[in-house]
Amino acid sequence: MLSKVVTVICCLTYVAAEDPPSHLKPFGWGDSTPMEEVQGFLPVKQFFEEYVKPNKPVVMRGANKVWPGFLNWQTDEYFASVAPEEPFIVSMDIKRGTPETPTDFVDFKEFLQKYNTSARRMVEHTPPFLWKDVLVPGSLGCDVITQGEILMGHKMWYGSSYSTSVVHKDAADNINCLVYGIKNYTILSPEYDPHVFLDRPDGLYSTMEVDKVDAHKYPGLDKVKFQHTELHGGDCVFIPYKWIHQVRSYDRNIAVNIWWNHWRNNELDLSNCPTETEEKVINSAKFHGWGDFESRDEGVFEHTHDLLSMAHVIKPVTYPRWVALFTSTTFDADAPQLDMLKQVDPDIKKALREAFLAVDTDKNRRITPEEMDKLSEEDTKTVVKHIKVKHYY
Repeated sequence: MLSKVVTVICCLTYVAAEDPPSHLKPFGWGDSTPMEEVQGFLPVKQFFEEYVKPNKPVVMRGANKVWPGFLNWQTDEYFASVAPEEPFIVSMDIKRGTPETPTDFVDFKEFLQKYNTSARRMVEHTPPFLWKDVLVPGSLGCDVITQGEILMGHKMWYGSSYSTSVVHKDAADNINCLVYGIKNYTILSPEYDPHVFLDRPDGLYSTMEVDKVDAHKYPGLDKVKFQHTELHGGDCVFIPYKWIHQVRSYDRNIAVNIWWNHWRNNELDLSNCPTETEEKVINSAKFHGWGDFESRDEGVFEHTHDLLSMAHVIKPVTYPRWVALFTSTTFDADAPQLDMLKQVDPDIKKALREAFLAVDTDKNRRITPEEMDKLSEEDTKTVVKHIKVKHYY
């Protein structure tokens, strides 16, 4: 009898210690499907009706081959020939790290000399001397967009060899156009948010090791369905607002992306937009930064809801943890956090407390995303008003 008991215990121990199939595999390993594809840029109205408003990603093959940069950026010699004589400082971040890694700043010409042997890549607003090479994507080529208040910014990504992004989501709609090289995109619908823990609330990203994911720490990834695509020079991809994504880049690699304000999509009157795509140089469009998005009540409320949802995955959100969401860089900074509370500005603490009390509808001193979902219009305004005091964005 004793031998049978020992046998059972041994077997149970072995099963409990067995690693999940995805353990130490790259992010994106598992159930997946290819992203939807079209050829070239779609006309503006079609693009917004079929992809932007439904919040649906799409790959646009060969779309940016009409850009002057598609031909001009094939070699570094071109960049050296158009760079200004006076220093033009660009930022370089780590190719395989997190946004917490300190950024280097160098002259663009120095970057060209060192990037092939550097562990860093350039991530910078598209330099003015290259604007003539970059066109507004044809699917955004309408005056109500390019001359309106919806475009937020554009950025150039320039590196060599293998680099990886963190797992993250953007608080804006995004078209990324690859001019040279290869990029692999792994993306996830927002419906899988509860299964992908983004542990850095200040930047909506995860510190997971993307090439060797610890499936014990991130067990939810076995429950999601990934979408994948591989971009080559000339291809663009639309990544909708709040879709989680991770990017791997290979060899010499140059891309430009454009962000626009998700909350203004439904305000656009696209009836007079051209039925054929039109591309204009990027400096002909108006870009407004992130200020409008960050101050809109809808954006503030939804971002707050996201923070609460991610924190709630770990443990119930009490008032100290609620304050930590807005005053700490990590969800790990929890309990009891009395020292942290003492260091928070009294006005901010008071505002966050009022917001907490408005959400805590059952008065059990802990709040949930479900409570936020059920708030009245008046209580929603109260929460947003007090969160804005923090100037979180």
